[in-house]
Amino acid sequence: MSLKSNHPKLAASEHCALIEEMLQTLNISADRPLMIHAGFREAGALGLDPTITAETLAAKFAHGAVMMPTMSWRAVNSQHPYFDEFQTPSITGILGETHSAAGFGRSAQDLLATHYLDDTPCSIRSPYGQMLAAEGNVLLFGVGIRYCTLLHHFEERFAPELYLVPPEQAERYICRRRDGCEIEVILRRHLRIKRNFWRIGEIMLTRGVVKRWGLGGLEVTAFKATDLASVVDEELSRNPAGLLAEMDDPRSHY
Repeated sequence: MSLKSNHPKLAASEHCALIEEMLQTLNISADRPLMIHAGFREAGALGLDPTITAETLAAKFAHGAVMMPTMSWRAVNSQHPYFDEFQTPSITGILGETHSAAGFGRSAQDLLATHYLDDTPCSIRSPYGQMLAAEGNVLLFGVGIRYCTLLHHFEERFAPELYLVPPEQAERYICRRRDGCEIEVILRRHLRIKRNFWRIGEIMLTRGVVKRWGLGGLEVTAFKATDLASVVDEELSRNPAGLLAEMDDPRSHY
């Protein structure tokens, strides 16, 4: 996929220096897992290259783990219940975005290996639950908190009956691993209902636990998974339906 850019492509060295500056400003170290949610429209317009971005991050986290949701639910569904690790496409464009996930780094396998064991997409044994236990970081690169998949983990923990289809509507899928082994996976999908994730973002900003970095029109934010957990645990303990939007909420999303 090509990008129309208002700026010439940056030299590789300059590009790598910007990524390093971003990570330092956001206080992200390579000794903790990093989950990235990326939108490259603004970054591409500034001359940032998605391939160099991915390669730089992969090199930085080679001894740890960097992960991205691949969001293959458009290609894998009840009409086509088959997932292939190499062949099933991501629906999120250049960098990648059921809630399948991809990872790179020495510890990525540990975070990804048990995703298929539970019947919900973002369970404690999914990469999202695992990175919380590993005290990882979340990076929102050109996108807002509405794209933070980790929030679904808390929905499943506190009130699965509100956010997921009931157990009797669970679907059966076949997942083919890179070694050719096929595994049956039972999955309860998230309900297509409007959420108000923006409200969690505002609470986190108020508490000062969100760090920001910007370049031109590109906005990047980051936070610790444990800081997100502190906010959401408190909110959902008080009201399990706290991530559901009001009917007339203009900032809500599916």
